[in-house]
Amino acid sequence: MLIQAIIAQFPVSREIPENLAAIQAVLAQARQGDLVLLPEGGLSGYSDEPGFFNRLDEAALHSALEQLRLEAKQRAIHLWVGACYRKQGCWYNAAWGFTPDGGTLRYHKINLAI
Repeated sequence: MLIQAIIAQFPVSREIPENLAAIQAVLAQARQGDLVLLPEGGLSGYSDEPGFFNRLDEAALHSALEQLRLEAKQRAIHLWVGACYRKQGCWYNAAWGFTPDGGTLRYHKINLAI
């Protein structure tokens, strides 16, 4: 079995809609069974600037993650994308994995993002 990997680098912005559009442009090139790897913070953006996490739109982030999950399922691809997320009041820098069967995986760094 041959698996094609698409490793995409693009200018990550601090705006979720801009990052989502860049990701969707990459996904338009994917074929069934591909493995697509995207940058750290590729969806949410990332900055060590004070207040960055306070400006993240969590609803937009969750909506975009769900869009990518559905896109991975529809395209039958394996997709990994970086996005920060909040759990129990703490922000984490994570990699989100979406599988062809609609599953979701998440790996977060041991250290908190802030």
